[in-house]
Amino acid sequence: IGSAPLILLNPNASDLLPLRRWPAARYVELARRLLERYPELFIGFTGAPAEAVPNKQLADEVGSSRVILLAGKTTLRQLLVLYARSEILVTNDSGPAHFASMTPIRVLTLFGPETPALFAAQSTNATALWAGIACSPCVNAYNNRQSVCRNNLCMQAITVDDVFKEVTGIYDSLKRTTSGN
Repeated sequence: IGSAPLILLNPNASDLLPLRRWPAARYVELARRLLERYPELFIGFTGAPAEAVPNKQLADEVGSSRVILLAGKTTLRQLLVLYARSEILVTNDSGPAHFASMTPIRVLTLFGPETPALFAAQSTNATALWAGIACSPCVNAYNNRQSVCRNNLCMQAITVDDVFKEVTGIYDSLKRTTSGN
C-alpha cells in the first residue's frame, strides 16, 4: 500500500470478555463506509492469531481489495511499528488500545461494561466512546470482572453512526494538519 493512509480496526473477535465486544457486523459496516468516503484509504483488521479466522470473515464481508488482514500476522514489535505508521485504531476496550496509545496513532476505544474514567488509555491521542447507560459499568475489579450481563446493550448502544462521526472527524483533522490547511 506504500504511503496510502491506513485505519486499523481491532474487533477483538476472541472469546475473552465477549461483553466488551462491539458487534462484529458494525466493524464491517464501518469499514465499508470509510472506504466509500475516502477512496485513498486502506483498512487493516488486526488481532491475535486466534482471531485470524473470524477477522478474515469480517474482512471478506467488507468486500474490498483495500482491506488487509493483519490478525495473527504481526509480533508485538511489528504491531507497534504498524500503529506508528497508521492513522487511526478503532478498538474495543482491550490491550491494543493501551499499546497503541504509546505511539503516534490516534486511538478510538469503545467502552461498555467498563468505565473509561478508570480504564481509558491516558494519552492525548486517545479518545473514549461510551454510551454511559444506567447499568454500565458492570465489569470491574471489585467483581473480578464477572458480570451477570449476557446482553451487552452498552456496546450495542454505540452505533456505527457514532463511531463513523468520531473517526471521520479525527481523520479529516489529520488530513488538514498534513496538508497544511
